[in-house]
Amino acid sequence: MEGRPDQYLVIARKKNQEWWIGGITGDSARVLKLRPVLFDEDGADAHWKLTLYQDDLNQPFNPNGILIRTMNADRNTVLEIPMASGGGFVIKLQKQ
Repeated sequence: MEGRPDQYLVIARKKNQEWWIGGITGDSARVLKLRPVLFDEDGADAHWKLTLYQDDLNQPFNPNGILIRTMNADRNTVLEIPMASGGGFVIKLQKQ
């Protein structure tokens, strides 16, 4: 989906009716802006349940901490996902 060599990578895969999006970053922490619903396979009015698993950056920082958020998404949804140095995220999209 997106990436820069030696900086970060975002990939997507579909299994059955679910999309999985994963991202990793290199040695630099960053905030990634991502539009997770890039496809209109079921029309422009399709709605999705989005579950985001991301680095938990709360203090004190725990490198193994995971923050889990659930929300509704459509093709206009844009996420800002903070990633720790060497961290990443996973998104699960389920059609509603």
